[in-house]
Amino acid sequence: GPPPIPPRNNKPDASSARRSDITLQYLGYSTDNGAYYYYNTEEGKDYGSTLVDIKKYADQVGLPYKWVLLDSWWYLKGSHDGVSEWTPQPDIFPDGLD
Repeated sequence: GPPPIPPRNNKPDASSARRSDITLQYLGYSTDNGAYYYYNTEEGKDYGSTLVDIKKYADQVGLPYKWVLLDSWWYLKGSHDGVSEWTPQPDIFPDGLD
């Protein structure tokens, strides 16, 4: 038969890309649009404390998170609310993200 058709532009095919995407393979935690803590914190707490509490709860009940997605609320914004720097806003994470 004919030889297999190579991937276009040397990109992997969609199924191999899905297999290597950790967000599709493992449980994670997202603060994306629609999430409970999207631009929101626990009452009386800041973002850092809220995220620490989420992690503590996940550990307590055995949720094996492998990744975390922090949506657009945490970094410095430039024109049109796009990324200015991948640096935490000092009023949100005064001690950084380390």
